[in-house]
Amino acid sequence: MPWDESSSNSDDGGAVASTAGAPTASGWGDTGDRSGEVQVAPPTIGSGAPDLQRGSRGGWDESSDEPDGGELPEFTPRSAPKAGQSGRGRPAGSYGDAQVRAYLRNRRQQEQASNAEQPPRGSIEAARLALSQQRELGGQKTDGSGTMSLPDFDSRQLCNLAAAGFSVQRCVLGTFREVQRQGVGEPDSLLGFFLRCQSLTVSAKAMGDIFGCTRTHICRLLLSTACCVLQGAAWLWGFALSLLSRLCQGEDPEWDPVLFLVKTMYDETPSRVRAVSTAVQTWMAPNAKKYPSEYLSEVDLREYEKLVSTAETGTHAKVLQTRYMVGMLLRHRETGAFGWFRGDVPSSLQLLDRTTAENIRAAVYDTITVLPELNRISSPFRLRVRHTVTDRYTANRKAEKGLGEADFTPGWVRNHGPCDIHKAASAVKCVLKALEWDVSGVLATGLALSEIGAARKLRQCLAQCFEESLNIDPLPCPNADEAAWHRQCVYDTFLSIDKAATPQARKQNRLRRFVLETFLNSDLVGPAPLTHHCSAYGCCASEQHTRQYFNEFVCWALVPVKMPVYSRKDWRQSAEAVDWVGILAAYGLLDRVLYKFAGKPRPPPTAQHEFALSALQGDVNKNQMPVGNAAEEEQDEEMHEEKDDNKDGGTAEPRAAKDAFQESKRRNRVSMLTWCISDPYPRLVFLREALHNPAQALLATPSGILRGLRNRLLTSCLCTLHSYLRTAHALPPYSLFLALDGEAEKVQRTPECLRDPLTSAILREFPNEALLKPDSLAILECLASEYELDIASVEAAHATNREFTMLRSRGWTPSLDSVSARFCLRQSNWSTRAAVPLLARPRRQGKPRRRGKMGQRVGGGPWRAFTHDKARGTRMDPTALSREYKALSDEEFAKYRDAGKAATAAHQMGLQPFAREPGQGLLRLPASMAAAAALADAPQPGTMTATGAIVATDQDDRMQLEPFTGP
Repeated sequence: MPWDESSSNSDDGGAVASTAGAPTASGWGDTGDRSGEVQVAPPTIGSGAPDLQRGSRGGWDESSDEPDGGELPEFTPRSAPKAGQSGRGRPAGSYGDAQVRAYLRNRRQQEQASNAEQPPRGSIEAARLALSQQRELGGQKTDGSGTMSLPDFDSRQLCNLAAAGFSVQRCVLGTFREVQRQGVGEPDSLLGFFLRCQSLTVSAKAMGDIFGCTRTHICRLLLSTACCVLQGAAWLWGFALSLLSRLCQGEDPEWDPVLFLVKTMYDETPSRVRAVSTAVQTWMAPNAKKYPSEYLSEVDLREYEKLVSTAETGTHAKVLQTRYMVGMLLRHRETGAFGWFRGDVPSSLQLLDRTTAENIRAAVYDTITVLPELNRISSPFRLRVRHTVTDRYTANRKAEKGLGEADFTPGWVRNHGPCDIHKAASAVKCVLKALEWDVSGVLATGLALSEIGAARKLRQCLAQCFEESLNIDPLPCPNADEAAWHRQCVYDTFLSIDKAATPQARKQNRLRRFVLETFLNSDLVGPAPLTHHCSAYGCCASEQHTRQYFNEFVCWALVPVKMPVYSRKDWRQSAEAVDWVGILAAYGLLDRVLYKFAGKPRPPPTAQHEFALSALQGDVNKNQMPVGNAAEEEQDEEMHEEKDDNKDGGTAEPRAAKDAFQESKRRNRVSMLTWCISDPYPRLVFLREALHNPAQALLATPSGILRGLRNRLLTSCLCTLHSYLRTAHALPPYSLFLALDGEAEKVQRTPECLRDPLTSAILREFPNEALLKPDSLAILECLASEYELDIASVEAAHATNREFTMLRSRGWTPSLDSVSARFCLRQSNWSTRAAVPLLARPRRQGKPRRRGKMGQRVGGGPWRAFTHDKARGTRMDPTALSREYKALSDEEFAKYRDAGKAATAAHQMGLQPFAREPGQGLLRLPASMAAAAALADAPQPGTMTATGAIVATDQDDRMQLEPFTGP
């Protein structure tokens, strides 16, 4: 449901500054020079629009490109002369009466005179003039609101634009006229909040309390503002394109049309929004005093004079988002220079009940035709290209093919490319398809361990495992070097401290590696991996203390946090989840800990079981449960012995929700336990290897199955990337751009069966050597500058819209109108700031701060180098140092000057300007080292002190704490 089919009502006057969809005009110059690109913002549009409904499609008047004179008359629709009557009034092809034509002739003469006085194109003076104009454009603001000021549209321009655009765009024009007559009545702060997207997540009730107005007024103003931004920008874009196309028309035009480009990127995502379920939208008829009856009949609003009630329901549906861009390439006949004019056109969100090719085609065509008479404007151009980027959904390809039919966009060259990011995601999916069992097992483990207090319970299970299986050996490990190297490989795989990890993760992994290397220092592939070897004499004071250290430190090092749950869609936290289970599996503790956490799974059913035997015999009436779910059902009875809820007297809906939750937990635990008993450690190593880590953690020689698994992973990765990306980028239309490097022969040698529509159209238009002519090179350069390979920006906007709908749906499901209005205003704000970089956000007006005493800034320079050298370690005398500094010779001054330059460079890089001496500063030792140093200075046992006392040896048992055994 696009914006032009939705309704909005606002009788309050107000000005809405719109800089959405600002066109971008590059400087007229040679083909290869596109650096002088100038951003041009469109004029602003008034708000307070009445309820809008798309009516009959209008068009740009071919005789309204020049402004007319006189006062602004009331609008009356055009009427064609009757047959048999002679035309009265001005001659065909002229504008206005005799006075108006005289005025236009004088103005053309003045423009020609001013153009003659301007500096020549390409000169420094012309560049300075363009830069000053751009700064003036970016400096226009209104009361610090951060929006463009309202331009002075005189009556002649409004009179000429009265019959342009669709009916809904004429309503915007009528609102703008009312704003000029009645003045601005809406507070600028509220409109500024809407246009700068600062309070779009706040509820309408909260904003009404802040600004002192009602909730209904806020909702209407939001919809009116978004509608004016959307339709006003499309109206201005259509008028600008119509004016540019006039440059290429006439008996002797100055410019030749070369290329007209339409670029679209769209994708759909499921969202829960509130949509209208009837055919007629809710709207309020505008005031007849403001708009004459002829105008109302023109836009087909007379039949809906009363408020029409509708039914809105919240539903999960596909919301289609489209990015829209247009561009025109013109060539000057005299100089041969090319001009490239492009910009983004704002679009709205559209609701699809089904993602069929017919629905997608209708929605995309409705977005494209928001520019009036697009086919008429683009018809004179030599080449018309429609470039589209989507995902690899089959309906998208069918929709793009259907858009080329005669009823939609005939005569356009279709260039439909799939998204490379989706191709890369498909490659990752193919790589991990061989490890689908382990990927699902890791995910099920994370879901099963996601309950509250899971980390604390897992540490208790680890403590029980250490209490049962921990061995303390006073002797060192037999093969200490090989075991230490293997442990380091395991740590590098599952406890990485490389640059890819975050600083917090690196710090935590260093602590975990130190604890595990200190206590679990045995051979991981040996018969007893849970063995602590005393690395030095006196390592363990007692067995009780060692077990206490294991319970406090080792349990934390193995389970520092709850297991992360990764997302199968974007694979976030996938490496962290694999590392969490991998380090437990490396020590052989994964299955044991999970057994204690959730219970040991029973073996799979066999024919000896009664229910399995009856199922094998075909007695389905005796046992309705399938054989595959028998083990799960039996384990469910063991782990989840719950009472019957029928006696509680609760409602059926809470019981159903509770039962579904319990069923989900049961299935996750069953999947977790079934996966952990399959010895997943070797496969986890290869899974981590697939996530860009070496497979040295697997010390044992890989068997044939593991070698085949590695081969499957590597070949799947190479083949999918080669097929999806490398081969596709070596074929048309990507190979078409080799002509920009002078390799036109390779493009010409492409077989016709491999050519796409774009390559075929260009080679048909520019055959053989014509492919290297300026026209073809200019077309290819413009296409290359606008060629898109992915829809990452659309997917990012999807995430923003979903976050907004989830945030607002906690109380009441948001309507599609509000979500689309927010999206439209955000898109307008982004396009405005991209088009006018100098238009910055307004600074907050705060109280001036008191400037305290300025501290000394450390830097370089010859004077600082001299004082650092001479006044070091002594009391500084500025007068004496100044006299000595002025008496320096040229050689000595050059030495300090070079030192000062080096100090300045070091200060700019964030370093100390002058190095400190090794003896400067107080050296502080850690507490343990300080205690050791104090003991080293103490008198040794057996020596005599100054008082004649002999130092005795301390007994070890006197220096230890006795455990409390009770009274």
